[in-house]
Amino acid sequence: MSTLRTLRTPRGDFIFRPERAGDEGFLFELFAAHNGLMLRRAGLPAAMIENLLQAQFRSQTTTYRKMYPDAIYSIIAFEGEEIGRFIEHDETDVVCFVDFLIAPQHQARGLGPAITRALMEQWGARGRGTRVEVMVNNEPCLKMCRKLGFTEGKPDERAYVELHWYPPHLAAGRNSKADKP
Repeated sequence: MSTLRTLRTPRGDFIFRPERAGDEGFLFELFAAHNGLMLRRAGLPAAMIENLLQAQFRSQTTTYRKMYPDAIYSIIAFEGEEIGRFIEHDETDVVCFVDFLIAPQHQARGLGPAITRALMEQWGARGRGTRVEVMVNNEPCLKMCRKLGFTEGKPDERAYVELHWYPPHLAAGRNSKADKP
């Protein structure tokens, strides 16, 4: 996908543009902001933290690109500033929201739920439900998904929970069955 998308929400308009090679620095900063906290709390030396984060970032990037080569990889802009990234993978009947990060200074303002809800509705209008996988210890994300109406499955052996949402015209009992084996 090579065009800009405008996502209109009650919180304002968000511009989604395709990721490009020059975004690596921004994407690493987002990744490090979200994943470096635990390493810093452990008291590790700064150089070691940087090396670990670089390796983890490269690994995650490679994994996503191999697992989801046809996904939509977007940079999110809000009020003229790049604030996050979103990866959407169309799986025919559902769209998997692979990854979603917002810069810490833009969190806790209702932007994440607004973006997610608007994307859920956008894909729902195209006849798709939504699927996400969330680590069992990612309570902020799980809480957001619950508030948005996702149905939660059981944790798997990787310590992830799969959640589903279907728009009302597609639900036909599917939301209530999402947590059944």
